[in-house]
Amino acid sequence: MKKATWSLLLALIAVGIAIGCTGVLKPPAAVQLSSQSPIVLSTSQYTDVGTNRAIYVAFTKSMDASTLNSSTFFVQEMTGTVDYDATNRIAYYRPAQAYAADKTYVATVTTVVKDASGTPLAGAYTFAFVTRSTPDISVPIPTPLPLTGCVPPGGGVSVSFDEPIDSTTLTASTFSVPGFTGSISYDALTRTATFTPSTPFAANTSYNLELTTGIKDLGGIPLDHDYSLPFTTCPGPTPGNFCTYTKGGYTGPGQPGQLLDANFSTVFSAGLTIGIFDGNGPQASSTWSGNLAGETALQSFLGSAALGASTALSSDVSNPTQTTSGELAEQAATLTLNIGFSGLGGGGPGFGNLVLVNTGTVLDGLTVSGVLAVINHALAGDGLPQGMSFSDLNALATNLNESFDSCVQSTWATTHLQAAVK
Repeated sequence: MKKATWSLLLALIAVGIAIGCTGVLKPPAAVQLSSQSPIVLSTSQYTDVGTNRAIYVAFTKSMDASTLNSSTFFVQEMTGTVDYDATNRIAYYRPAQAYAADKTYVATVTTVVKDASGTPLAGAYTFAFVTRSTPDISVPIPTPLPLTGCVPPGGGVSVSFDEPIDSTTLTASTFSVPGFTGSISYDALTRTATFTPSTPFAANTSYNLELTTGIKDLGGIPLDHDYSLPFTTCPGPTPGNFCTYTKGGYTGPGQPGQLLDANFSTVFSAGLTIGIFDGNGPQASSTWSGNLAGETALQSFLGSAALGASTALSSDVSNPTQTTSGELAEQAATLTLNIGFSGLGGGGPGFGNLVLVNTGTVLDGLTVSGVLAVINHALAGDGLPQGMSFSDLNALATNLNESFDSCVQSTWATTHLQAAVK
């Protein structure tokens, strides 16, 4: 596995295991990333893709839409069109014809793609996905977040969907709070849409979040009816409005374990992966299936002794119950849970959007989700951020997982995490 010293390692979060994949991807060329390089942050699910679905790539930076087209973002053996959601930095590839059933496809984003300042991707990005035997005909279903509690007056109100949504269909006419103007954001990784008002909501007041059938999933299927989702704002500001849990917490009978039992198969229906899946290529990953067997194996993994010092994963593994790559693998899986469950554990959504500051490392300025992307790239065997070791990444991941342990903000979090600038 090639390794490189990168000026700044910003990376993707890509999850998956290609069942029945017969091809082998060529190793990616070594690249030299700078702090200005745009990076693919996340991609479409990796298995069970409906034969009529669009696929997406989400970027860490605002991109030049004119550089995103069917020649620069394409799927081998297919034709299609490409469009770009500038608000959420998501590019969509929409196939002109149905994918073949039960087939592995390879998508590529080339270095012709540039960000808004003209900086190209440092290297071509390739990922694989596997279709199922049928088109996508399921109706997307929204669930308000948090499930219990109140919405901070100065914050946003969010819903999580049970499948990926086409963010271009989230508009002021399809996703709104009557009486308020505001911004609409969509986190493709967690399938969470958020309405943030231009002026704060009143404290201790009831409102409704309105969703219409104009909202569609990546197969073009709309909501089956309009939704009016009630929510109540908190009496006042709620500092530390997040909840995280440790790896040991998720293996026990208490709140974290119950949270995992209640939500794993929904939030991680396509599976949970650390490292990077590239269609059985040179990068390594560990994947837990999005069912009871995967959840049980993951709990065993988090509760097992970490064997050896933290290092890159050595091979692709499905439903492992222990790690030979040290504690970093366990902390990465735990951080993935904490980001995915944000808004479901009694606190507010958006933990993955908090920004890392004041650590003195090249990772300052990244979101928590961006830090996880860096960790996954290191675990895949693609190198380390400049001036950092696997041990440093493990310490950082541990601090992030403990930053709002059981909904209590840590001293470390007070110093090193801040809300994203809007």
